[in-house]
Amino acid sequence: MIPIPASPARPPLLSLLLPLLLELRGTSHEEFKMNQPDSSVSVIAGDDVILSCSMPRQSPKGIVSWFKDAEPEPQLIYSFNGSQFPRVTQVKKKNANQADYSIRISNVSPKDVGTYYCVKLKKGDHDVKLRAGPGTYVSIKGSKEEVSQVQQNEMSQTVSTGETVTLSCTVPDTLPSGPVAWFKGSGPNRKLIFNFKDDRFPRVKATADTSKADNTDFSIRISEVSLADAGTYYCVKFKNGKPNEYQSGQGSQVFVTGNSFEELKVDQPESSVSVDAGDEVTLPCSMSSLSPKGTVSWFKEDGPKRQLIYSFNGNHFPRVTQVQKTVPNQMDYSIRISDMSPMDAGTYFCVLLKKGNPATELMSGPGTYVSVKGTTDQTSHVQQNEISRTVEMGKTITLSCTVPDTLPSGPVAWFKGSGPNRKLIFNFKDDRFPRVKATADTSKAGNTDFSIRISEVSLADAGVYYCVKFVKENMNKDYQSGQGTQVSVIAPPSLPVVIGPLERALIKQAVNFSCMSYSFFPKNITLRWFKNGKELSSLRTQVIELKYGSGDKVLSSTEVVLDPKDFNSRVTCNMDHPSFPHPLHGKTELTDTMLAPPTVFIFQHPISNDKINVSCKVKKFYPQNVRLAWLKNGNTSHIDETLISTKGRNGLYSVQGSILVANANHTEDILLTCQVEQDGRPEVTEKTFLLSSYLDKPKM
Repeated sequence: MIPIPASPARPPLLSLLLPLLLELRGTSHEEFKMNQPDSSVSVIAGDDVILSCSMPRQSPKGIVSWFKDAEPEPQLIYSFNGSQFPRVTQVKKKNANQADYSIRISNVSPKDVGTYYCVKLKKGDHDVKLRAGPGTYVSIKGSKEEVSQVQQNEMSQTVSTGETVTLSCTVPDTLPSGPVAWFKGSGPNRKLIFNFKDDRFPRVKATADTSKADNTDFSIRISEVSLADAGTYYCVKFKNGKPNEYQSGQGSQVFVTGNSFEELKVDQPESSVSVDAGDEVTLPCSMSSLSPKGTVSWFKEDGPKRQLIYSFNGNHFPRVTQVQKTVPNQMDYSIRISDMSPMDAGTYFCVLLKKGNPATELMSGPGTYVSVKGTTDQTSHVQQNEISRTVEMGKTITLSCTVPDTLPSGPVAWFKGSGPNRKLIFNFKDDRFPRVKATADTSKAGNTDFSIRISEVSLADAGVYYCVKFVKENMNKDYQSGQGTQVSVIAPPSLPVVIGPLERALIKQAVNFSCMSYSFFPKNITLRWFKNGKELSSLRTQVIELKYGSGDKVLSSTEVVLDPKDFNSRVTCNMDHPSFPHPLHGKTELTDTMLAPPTVFIFQHPISNDKINVSCKVKKFYPQNVRLAWLKNGNTSHIDETLISTKGRNGLYSVQGSILVANANHTEDILLTCQVEQDGRPEVTEKTFLLSSYLDKPKM
């Protein structure tokens, strides 16, 4: 069997050899045949070529794909799985007995010369070939235009995550002078990948010295490829001074295989451990030091849910501590749980969580089952089932406590914290705790349930809670305490607000934007800036603790240099916090910040011997509202109040006003001024002289 990629979603590495690809006999499906009727075709560069392929409709089920050449490695050209391939489309021909898999390749170039194979792949195992056609050799006749075309050699390439891919591009020196850039995707939402002039693309490098006078090689190399890099890449030529592209390459489809975390393994070496009640247990966990960044936490499986046991984020968890070990080339995340009880029996998982959003699991260890051997007095202990609980601010939380009736008679109370500074939370005998209620009727003779419910939880409620048993003979001293339950409170942040400069700024001027959000907890918040989907660098991001237990505040700023193309742009602040499964967004339109001062022109249009129409054209300004006034010899003569501006494709406005100057016994020249006021800024003026001799004198 021969491995061949079946789809652009996850194509494997190719290793076909020509003799095997041409093999047509010796399989269990020799009764069906891949029919490629044309052994060769010839086409002129720039035209389309159709490659024919068909097979019986009763053929074994499976995907059909086209490949170019077999040595040194076949190149995927097209797959009939619904994916899009640049320049290649399906051609449907009607045939009652045959299933047609013909394709059309448009805008062919000398780079497309080679042999093309129509290949049937096994259903359910897209890496295995069932049958291949004999191949069609395509030759390209040259044309005068081919030396003036941007050339991308590869229709498609396949690369594994973490590897490097090279995308070739040749730009003939016969094209007009101007920059070259690479884009991912096409149309208005395409993304700039590389521009050959600055270093803001850390994973992308030019393969040649493009500063040389005679260079025509504008190939790029993308390193540390991830699944997000899959797509079609275009090499685009521009003309100097022109914003629109002059010419684009045909596009290269990049397929990415593998998993970004396929080398990561969370190692829990012990599948099970056994411990005596009252003793401590160590649960080992380690992972590669090259693991993706994120938070590591331990969870205990509790039915369909998982209970947080410990998190390596600096928080305190009762009875659980980190165990430091030295494991070469490994990061150690082992923990120790003390004072074990039968309630601690269960399976414990060491889990790597996604950075910026701890609710998302990246990878988990296989789990370690902990069994706890009972003792003769295990029924005589105050039991708190949960080591830790997490609750959202404003919600209600239940803390469980079981007090065996074998213990001496006496009251039960709940405390927050331990030691002399602990705080009484509830005592089951009066109503001075308005937010805390018992979950059971503790006045019943056989009751052992002393669980409580705390409502309207606030950030100040975070801490460790203890269920404590007293005896009547000594109310000032604990008889026995539960193990403690750590309560963590999370508070969602307010919607982020983006604030721009107080005054509008001119094109090419650098302006700062700030993003703010309040009243969230915990502090582990991630904030990122984007302009039209492209990430910006942050000047400064800081998290500040608010007073009176109101949570935290985040402040961040970024800088944007305003560009003439930004009249349809926006700046976005994206914020990740554990309380939300998806980012929160704050945004502002750059048009609210930009200012384009007007350019003013005056034109004279004589109407008759004694009348001149003077027009004032105001161009390329933003925002829309302007005030146009006419002055004669420095005195206001007329103000246009009803002018309607028109918006151009570039987002800028234009407007025109006119004034009629007639003979009114003018014996001296007139200084006519068009004055434009915009957004409270200093007026822009344009002046012209009207010579009195231009206007006929009145007849006597």
